[in-house]
Amino acid sequence: EVIRDLHGKRLRRDGQKVVCVTYTKRAVTVISERLRWDDLYVVSTLHSFLWGEIRQFTPDIRRALIEHVLPAHIARQKEADNGGKSKAATEARAKAERLEKEREGLKDVFDFKYADSQFSDYVKGELGHDDVVSVAASLITSNARLQKIMGQKYPYIFVDEAQDTHEEIVQALNVVCAGDGVPIVGYFGDPMQQIYDK
Repeated sequence: EVIRDLHGKRLRRDGQKVVCVTYTKRAVTVISERLRWDDLYVVSTLHSFLWGEIRQFTPDIRRALIEHVLPAHIARQKEADNGGKSKAATEARAKAERLEKEREGLKDVFDFKYADSQFSDYVKGELGHDDVVSVAASLITSNARLQKIMGQKYPYIFVDEAQDTHEEIVQALNVVCAGDGVPIVGYFGDPMQQIYDK
């Protein structure tokens, strides 16, 4: 509320918002209630916020999937394949082969959407939670135009439950706030309450 009191008038005049991202829809509701549903604030889950910022960059999403995200998934499956006939090795091999085909199929995907699930269906253009994070991190880190847009729209970005925020997103947001006159990014959390091991 301090930001609203000190800078709210200017932020509203300039069409800017204060962002607060968190992990659960329940936390979004709690934070929004505490802020009295003020439209100065964008309160969102991390995944929904990231998707909202990158979804219009279809060619860049495709490129990130083809050049970074799927190759990383394929590499993990190849590591799990020891070349043997065990169930784990054959499943990893089959998954790596399927991912290679889906990677090729991305060239024909016209549009992408956030599936709000754990899993992606690349051929349908549906991205799950982890892939939205990976794609967003790649785009934010490598796309100066996106960094500038985010910095102009959101002079303050707050990350709730930062102890569970993917390291690649922390690095991407740190790139956004690295220059003069760009947003302030604040991380809030308690390492003792970490839920995820990533």
